[in-house]
Formats: sequence, C-alpha cells, structure tokens
Amino acid sequence: MSGRRGGWRAAAVAGLLLAGSCGVEEPVPAEAVLELQSPHADDGAVAFTVTTPESGPIDSAFALCNECEVFMQRADETTINLIVTGPLPHGPIARLRLTPGMPATWYQIKLVAVASRTFQSRGLTGYRLTVR
Repeated sequence: MSGRRGGWRAAAVAGLLLAGSCGVEEPVPAEAVLELQSPHADDGAVAFTVTTPESGPIDSAFALCNECEVFMQRADETTINLIVTGPLPHGPIARLRLTPGMPATWYQIKLVAVASRTFQSRGLTGYRLTVR
C-alpha cells in the first residue's frame, strides 16, 4: 500500500512541475511615462538625465507626442542622457522601458536644458518633469 501512495505522490509532483513549466511567462518590461510641465506653449526640445541606482535598467525610450523624436545616450553605468525634440505638449512626452521589478521612484530625473521651437535656449524656471 505504501508503494501505491509513493507512486501517486511522485506522479502528482511531476504533474505540478510539468504544468508549472508550461505556463512560465517572461516578465514584461516595466514602463515609465515622463510628463512635462512648462510655462510656455512653444517648447521644441528638452534635455534631461535619468540616473538609476543600478546599471542598465533603462532599455529604450519612445516619444509620446506627435512629430517628436527621442535621442538617448548612456553617459555611464547609471546615467542616461535624453533629448526629446518636436512640438512638445504639456503632459506626456516620452515613455521609458525599464527593467522589470524596478520601482519608478528609483529613477532620478534632472532637467538640463529647454529650447523653444525656434531653437532659443530657455531658463529652467517653471519647468518640471515627472515620472508616472
């Protein structure tokens, strides 16, 4: 009788292991949206850095506004420089693809420069970038 119980248990464990391995899903990369708050209605470019506590957690960046482009360059292991150009709206301007499991609060954003659509440099007073 104990042989039957042992065989049943082994079959149950094997079934659970096989069922679990069939349904394994790859983690979906997390994303963060960057929103711009501006005192002007004609912004044409914004440059900023994103600093992370660990190396490599930002995979890519995408523009969220029409006719906008994002340029990204890794400065070092934990810092990424980004520029978003185009007719920048108030609100969402870019989406960052992040390493799964990293909370958005780990990312430090520093606004570096802003320009109008006519390429005139602007002061940073009144500007704000937020992550959500």
